[in-house]
Parts: sequence; C-alpha cells; structure tokens
Amino acid sequence: MTKKVKIVQAVAGSGKTTLLKKEIETARNYDGLSPDQILFVTFSRKLAEELNREIGNQATVKNLHKLGFNLIRKNTSYFGFAKIPKLYHSSSERKLFRSVTRGFLSKTQAKDFFKARQKGQSRKEICQSLNLDEAIIKKLLKEFSKQKKKRNVCSFTDMTLLGSKACWAWSKNKNVSFQPPRLLCVDEFQDLNDAEKLFIRRLITVSEKGIIVGDDRQAIYSFKGASFNAVSKLKDEIPNCQYETLDRSYRLTMETAALVNACENTEGYPRIKSLRPGCKPLFLECSSRREGLDAAAIEIKRLLDDGVSPKAIACITKFKKDFRQFQSFLVKNGVPVKVSKLAADELEVIEHFLYYLEIILDENESNRMLVSYLQDYLDLSEEQATSICSNIDARITGKELGIDDSTRRKTRDRLNGIITLDEKCSFERVLRIFTKKFQGKLDGSFHLAIKNLLGRYGLLENYEIASDDPKVKIETLKKSIEQFLESENDTIYVNTQHSAKGRTFDHVFLIDIFEGNISYKFKKWSKREESNLFHVALTRARERLYLVFFKEDLGFENKQKEKSEKKRRQVGKHERQLISFLPDRSLISKYCEVKTL
Repeated sequence: MTKKVKIVQAVAGSGKTTLLKKEIETARNYDGLSPDQILFVTFSRKLAEELNREIGNQATVKNLHKLGFNLIRKNTSYFGFAKIPKLYHSSSERKLFRSVTRGFLSKTQAKDFFKARQKGQSRKEICQSLNLDEAIIKKLLKEFSKQKKKRNVCSFTDMTLLGSKACWAWSKNKNVSFQPPRLLCVDEFQDLNDAEKLFIRRLITVSEKGIIVGDDRQAIYSFKGASFNAVSKLKDEIPNCQYETLDRSYRLTMETAALVNACENTEGYPRIKSLRPGCKPLFLECSSRREGLDAAAIEIKRLLDDGVSPKAIACITKFKKDFRQFQSFLVKNGVPVKVSKLAADELEVIEHFLYYLEIILDENESNRMLVSYLQDYLDLSEEQATSICSNIDARITGKELGIDDSTRRKTRDRLNGIITLDEKCSFERVLRIFTKKFQGKLDGSFHLAIKNLLGRYGLLENYEIASDDPKVKIETLKKSIEQFLESENDTIYVNTQHSAKGRTFDHVFLIDIFEGNISYKFKKWSKREESNLFHVALTRARERLYLVFFKEDLGFENKQKEKSEKKRRQVGKHERQLISFLPDRSLISKYCEVKTL
C-alpha cells in the first residue's frame, strides 16, 4: 500500500458508510490486510456497535473514546496510573477540578474552563478566551491530573487526550505500546471536536493509508465542541491529500432533493443530485397548531390503513415537549403508536410504577416483592430489607439497621404507600399515592407525572373499560403496560431532530421545525446550526416528506415589527427572533404539493 489520504465530502444518503465498507473489502481482498491492521473509527458509540455486528470480522471498529481507553490500558505506567483506571464521571471530575482551582479561579471561571475543556478546546485557546494566566493554568492542570492518577480514574475527555498523546509518543519513538493501523477509516468527521480531530490527524500521520468521510451540512454538535466546515478545512491541513465529493443521493427522491437545494444556506455546499423519481413533498398549511397536529395524525392513520409499516414512518420535532404533545394527538385519532424509543427518564418512571403495581397486587407474597423492591430502589441489603418487612408497622431505627436518615425516611414513605385494593380504593388514589410516596417531587418535570405518562401513551384506554373491581382494573392496566414495553420496537419513530440523525424512513413528518424562534437571553444560538438541523430533518425520507406548518406562528413576526423603538432598545440583543429556513412561497408551490387547511 502506498501512503495516501483521501477526504470525502458526501451529501446525505450518498452512501458514506458503504464507501468505507468497500475500502475495507478492497484492503482485505487485494492488499491482504488482516482485521487488526484495519481501524474503523466513528464518532457515535451506537454506530460503532452496529458496524461491529456487520463488519467486526473484517476490521477493528471503535469509537474514539474506546480507542483512547484501550491505549491507556496498554500504557498505564507510561501515563502514570498504578493500574487500569476506572471511568470518572463528569460530575465527580467537575467537583475535583473546582477543589483544585479554588483560590486561583472564581467559581464562574472554573465552570467555564471545565466546560471548554470538555468541548475539546486547547489550554491556550481557553486561557485566551477567558483572559487567564496560562502559566498558572498549566500548574493547576498538572495538579488536577496528579489527583486523578492518585484516585486511579480517567474521564471521557482524558480518553481522547491521552489516546492522542499515545499516537504522538509512538511517532516520536517513545516507549509506548501501540500498533498503528495500515488502513484508517473515519466516518462522521464533522461531528468531532478539536481534541478529537487532533487525535484523528495523529492517527493519519502514523497510518499507511487513510480515508476520512463526512458531511459539513450535517454539523449539528457545536454544543459538544464540533466546528463548521470541518471536512473542507481538513484538506487544507493535510498536504497532498485527495479530495472528493459525493453529491448523488440514493436515499432522496428527485422531488425531495430539489426542495432541499432550494432552501437557504446551501451556498458553498455540494448540491444534492438524485435520479430516483417519487412524490412531491406534501406541505400542510394549517391555521392553528391543534388543526395541524390533527391533520398529521389523520395522514399517519391513512398510511397505516394503506398497509405502511409503523417502522417506516417517523415524526420529527424540534423539542421533546413537542413530540410529547403530538403523541396525545396520535392516540386521540386512533393511531396505535407510542414511541420507538422511550426517553430514559420516562422508561424509568413507567418501570417504577409497574413494580409498585406488582407489590400491591401480590397480596400473598407482598413482603417478598417489597424486600426485592427495597433492595433494588433503596440499595438496602437483603438482611436490612427483610428485617424491615418482617414487621412493617414497627418504627424504623436507622442506627440499629445501619442506614442513614434519608434512606430511613424514604423507606418509611414506601411502606406507607402500600395500600389495599378494596372497593374504596380509586385509581386516582393509586396514582396519587405512587406520586407522593414512591416517585417523590417532580421539580418542574411535569411530563414525568405518572398520569401524564400513561395518558400520553394511550395506556389508560383499556383501563377505562375494565371491570368496576379495583383489582381487575389494576391488573388490566399492568397488562397494558407490559404489552406496551414488549411491543415498543414495532412502532412509529417520534423524536427530535438531533435524535433522528443517522436514521432513514420511508415517510417523514416534520412538525414545527421550520423557524428559529430563539431568545438570546436564555440560549446560545447559531442560525447556521439550526439551518443544519433543518437540513438533517429534511433528508431523512426515502419515499415522501410531509411538512406541517402552522400559520399562527407568522403572527409573531408581525408583533416583532410593531414594537416601538424604545422597546427595541430595552430588549437589545435578547430580543426573540423568528428565522425561517424554508424557501419562498413561490418555490414551495413549485417543489411541494400544497394543502391548505
């Protein structure tokens, strides 16, 4: 193999990952490379796991954090660790950093520095932006590193930085254990922050051949430190590299590609080409939000009735609160769907409630279930839980049982929440007691209230028609929840733009994502990133795209224009702005089928 580096700027649906797979196949069949001589690096752990299942026998597939940790594990003594370090979670690392810098940095400076470090910025850049003395910061970071080595821990940031250092050390003939790849394949390069990109450049330096693929139009992780135009800039940083563009999309239809190319902020990026005919995108222009969500739900119901698989349909929104609201409209219109992937906090609440139902239903073995519950949710030992449950009415003494006051109070609350299902026991009481005694304070997270969760996913429908017997009603509800969790994978995908990246569906509904209506006061906002997010959402559909637009949002722009000059001066840079990412109305009529409701 001759030394060369190829950089590929590839549009959405052009087969970026397929291209890398073909490179691996060529290296295996014609260059005679073994799997451990080929390294496939990707940003996402999930993608790395999927590729491992597909080509794990053809190449070594890792995300950067795992690759960095493997290099740390092989060189523990070189990096100053006594043994293989454990993962140091962000919250613990932040507290340690604050304790080390106390007296040198203010609380705000320490917080800003730590965040910037996590985003992959260099020490010099951070010191310049925060106006800090680099010599002092260097000493503090050295002490910070010393304290982590003393605790034998490393964070995700350390995995990137030390892995990159191992590559550099090997290139300088240092005594490190490292086997550089002969072929390096990198996917989704636009998602990497500066420290991760440095790691990749050092891997390129020590590899015989490298192929780096990305799409600058899908750079949506600036909040994690990624920068814009990373792929096109890389060609200027690596001399004598080969730069190519893949502009033909095999995913999008010609009609969808035409709409994408007509949108704003496409200058400087490859125009998407497609030869696949299909339907024009459907533009649903609705007078109100309620009307629009109803129309989208009805359209989805029609697709399901026509035999379209639920897995082939996706609904993409801007925020989590939007898709949670839309789920209730789906249920109302008879669409038997929930979400393809429950949010972790929602799943935790539902499983917790299911456990509670099992305790109050299992009269004969309630103590056994309660013992198990106290072990799982309050981290009590079997001996402690058994002692408490053997005499539920007795006073719980923390000192005798060896538990702290907080755990003692929580345990007493749980015991007080065990109710008897008799004629006087209403379902409202069951929900109220679970919320108060088991779930605890929601602290503003009202979407996690158990009644809201059950109603949003349509889990109360069978309950309403069940027998008047409270026990039968609760058993019916428990069965509905269990079936819901089991059938979760065969459902419509309902989620946000960020979560939809990397996924494709036949039919995609875009709901309320066409404007950037953001207050500078509350959120750092980039029109460019919002535009890229919109591009990601537009390019998920294989067959047809559905754009659900609410006219009522246009009124906000008019109200902005009516503000007095005095009010404008008061609001200043914090004024809310409405920025549309859609093309002009004439172009929408040209590239879409418009339906006004």
